[in-house]
Amino acid sequence: AAPRYRTWDGSDMSAEATAQSTVSTIAWVVLKSSPVEYEMIMGAYSTGTGRLYVQTWDGNNWTSNWDTHLNASGNYRLFDIAYEKNSGDAIVVFGNSNDDKLYYRKRVDGTWDSSDQLLMTPDSEVYWVRAESRPTNDDIFVGMVDVDRFAYAMRWDGTADSWGDQIQTSAKVKNAQKEAFDLTFERASGDAFLLWGDDAKNLKYRQFTSAWDSSDITAYLLPDEVMWLVAAHDPLATSSTFAIGM
Repeated sequence: AAPRYRTWDGSDMSAEATAQSTVSTIAWVVLKSSPVEYEMIMGAYSTGTGRLYVQTWDGNNWTSNWDTHLNASGNYRLFDIAYEKNSGDAIVVFGNSNDDKLYYRKRVDGTWDSSDQLLMTPDSEVYWVRAESRPTNDDIFVGMVDVDRFAYAMRWDGTADSWGDQIQTSAKVKNAQKEAFDLTFERASGDAFLLWGDDAKNLKYRQFTSAWDSSDITAYLLPDEVMWLVAAHDPLATSSTFAIGM
């Protein structure tokens, strides 16, 4: 099996083509574009092997980079990809259902880590992972939810090339089998927000300025539990607004 794709040249879509081979069956695909060059990174998870396959697009062709075993059923997307805004360096973050840990590989100046690097050990198995690029510098924020319904967040410092500012929420999501959380930003300030729907019908959040809020904050009471949540910030440089869909 191989992921299939079409390209857009400004006026027409190309014929359908195949990227590099993985193994059947592909359950999840994530595709992220470089902010500094004609490049994309794709991650494809195969339930046939339980492996995550990472490929890059150079504007003309796909190249296989590396793959790693996640030992997961494929029911949940336990990986994501993000680029640093200015450098174009990238990070792939992924859970491993065998040891219930969160790992990553980074790529600096075109060179990937040669092996999986430990990011953190949550309380239980990783179900969902989100990675988002900060719009004001080279930081990357990562959020995740585990099987026990706790949400976590942490920050990749793109200047120091190190992880920090890890938090675990007090309020749990309603259902770990649904992706009821997201990360977004205020474009003007660069402040990050971890948002989630808890099991008491509340929209909760934590805000990161120079550090995270010390406790969960309630935005408002909802008429029902949140099963899925998506957030996106206004890209206008002077804006401090973002939208949430639930």
